[in-house]
Amino acid sequence: MSPGILLILRLAVGGILLYQLGSMVQRGYARRWAIPRDAREWRSLGGGVMSLLIAAWALLTLQRNYQRPMDLLEAVSRTDIHSVEFRDSRTGQNHHLSEWQGQWVILNIWATWCPPCRREMPGLENVHRMASRHGTAVIALSDEVPATVEAYLQENLMSLPVGTFTAMPDILADIQTRPVSILIAPDGRIVDRVVGARGQTFFQKWAEDHPASPQKK
Repeated sequence: MSPGILLILRLAVGGILLYQLGSMVQRGYARRWAIPRDAREWRSLGGGVMSLLIAAWALLTLQRNYQRPMDLLEAVSRTDIHSVEFRDSRTGQNHHLSEWQGQWVILNIWATWCPPCRREMPGLENVHRMASRHGTAVIALSDEVPATVEAYLQENLMSLPVGTFTAMPDILADIQTRPVSILIAPDGRIVDRVVGARGQTFFQKWAEDHPASPQKK
């Protein structure tokens, strides 16, 4: 979810909350704040309270699942991202993300239990196959136990690097939402980041809308 869409949703939910609160105050004033007298007034009061609770829950969900992860991603530094270490789920070898320094990297943080993650994997696989031709790496990492990811790969054949974290910066570990994707420049700068699933077109644009990376020596 982009910051713009998140803002629109928060404004919309906030508007609904204020409208319902205003309506309840107006109805309460009309009956002079007395206890509702009949079933119709009780239904109206109950509906208003339910709407307020739903709106409040929606705002809290947006804050917890989208705004907080976006704030944490904004704070990720070059040092944080290059301190990532992971175990390749196919070869069992350990790698350090700094091995890819000097080229563009799309880092996808996902989980096998996450339906949106699984849906966007084929798109990431296709982007990996195309992006590798012009110097962009696509890496998908999970904080699950290795056996879980390895079992998933046995049923879902992919060529993009997939692994599990062996060293995960605290700032990334604090992000519980999945999936999260980060676009990393050759010098380690975090160029862009998104919370939530995206399609192949989005990641292909990430892979193509930058100068070609210098080849690693």
